[in-house]
Amino acid sequence: MNSTLAIIGGGASSIAFIDAFIEKHQSNSSDLIKITVFEKSKDLGPGNAYQGDAQSNLLNTKAGYITVFKDKPGDFFEWLNLYRYRWQPLYPNLEISEHTYAPRPLFGMYMANAFDRIVKKAFMKNIIVKVIRSEVIQLKEKTDQLSVTLKTATQKNYEFDSVVIACGTLSKSPFSPPISSKVHHTPYPISTLCNKVEKDDNVAIIGARLSAIDAVVGLIESGHTGKITLYSRSHLFPFVRGTQGRYKNTFLSAKYIRERYTSLTLADLAELFNKEINLYHQKNPGESKESIVFPPPPIKDLGEFLSKEMSKADMNRGWQAVLYDTNAILALVWEMLVIEDKELFISSMMSAAMSMRVSIPRENALKIKSYLDNGQLEYIGGETQINTCIDNTLSVTSLSGTSSVDSIIYAVGSPRDIYLSDSELLRHMVDSGLAKPHKFGGIDVCTETYALLNKDEVISPSVYAIGEVTHGCFLFTSALDIIVRHANNCAQTIHSKLIEQTAPLLEV
Repeated sequence: MNSTLAIIGGGASSIAFIDAFIEKHQSNSSDLIKITVFEKSKDLGPGNAYQGDAQSNLLNTKAGYITVFKDKPGDFFEWLNLYRYRWQPLYPNLEISEHTYAPRPLFGMYMANAFDRIVKKAFMKNIIVKVIRSEVIQLKEKTDQLSVTLKTATQKNYEFDSVVIACGTLSKSPFSPPISSKVHHTPYPISTLCNKVEKDDNVAIIGARLSAIDAVVGLIESGHTGKITLYSRSHLFPFVRGTQGRYKNTFLSAKYIRERYTSLTLADLAELFNKEINLYHQKNPGESKESIVFPPPPIKDLGEFLSKEMSKADMNRGWQAVLYDTNAILALVWEMLVIEDKELFISSMMSAAMSMRVSIPRENALKIKSYLDNGQLEYIGGETQINTCIDNTLSVTSLSGTSSVDSIIYAVGSPRDIYLSDSELLRHMVDSGLAKPHKFGGIDVCTETYALLNKDEVISPSVYAIGEVTHGCFLFTSALDIIVRHANNCAQTIHSKLIEQTAPLLEV
């Protein structure tokens, strides 16, 4: 049986999906599988997250812990040692160990190599991987729902048996108001941003998470001399990562939760977290136990906050080790959480959770602290309003008053509302009824098979989605190990459908 499959996006989700699909395909199979990857950018593998960009953009996971392959936990670090001759001329001063927070563009080089490796691996199993460098702008299921037609920005049409949407992190639409050449709706690529923003511009950055930090560090290290102000709506900032290694949770594990709960509340999760922290310190009696407050208090003085955080980042931080291991159960926990607590979490706790869960390396914290100390950077908490004047000048109004600015940069992550994103494809899918917006963001999919739900909540037999576009269904989808897990599950679903014709058995 010959089958055709399209993947929209050539980044981490795509690589992990194809690799998992290959692993499930029998080497002696006579079935010919044709996989076509549609990628609008010039690079295959890095995707939006790891594109060739400023070297100041750092991973927030240690080199020894990160990989795009499910069963190769140290693959990136192994690649760094094996292919040193490739990357060292570009990073001559970079010292690599398992504990290094490597530049994200370097991880992008690894991803490009990973894509090449899986194409060769696929060929050995009678799977042909073809690449079309074009943006997909429309999808349409045939009336028999047994095939899907794709339309690209070049007005070409292609037909496939199945389609996987794996388009990665979305940006804020460039057509979102205010529209001005001085308003940048994404900080990426940072290298391009640095060329667009005048060196002496008074810059306002809306957001205070990882992309905002990349923007601040990238601008200043490229020679920016003007003032930069970070506006944090939540009054929060990422915590700083400690020196701890990996830890395997007992109470916050799928096995423990499934055996004892049919549904979960936020109170249940708080109790499980406290049990886990106590167990962690029983196993590590020599480590200091931090007093954890959730949600954390609003930050009034970012410099003081970072000083305290950096003093703690020189040691193991047990609560971080516990939180990082919850990646394995986030989808399960989110599915089991009662709807009232889901709504409460999204509306009141999500920003706080992200500030604690998505931490930054000490190197970046030191840089931000130094910019605050020399007066080039300012931090303001609270809601903001962007104002455009008749003469096309810009200002930002916050609790601290109104300030005139020369440039505004949005660094707020993927928009939860599809209509505010830069994806023409997803907007068209929602408009046509092929996809349904999820109430908590992104588009709705079946959490078991990753198949799309249309406007009438009918499950598509041919169109699937993984990655950031499904964050409403799974809560947190941007960590690479979570991306790899979802891609593996989706690959098993589609392989079962195309080849085995059996119901998929998804991993936890």
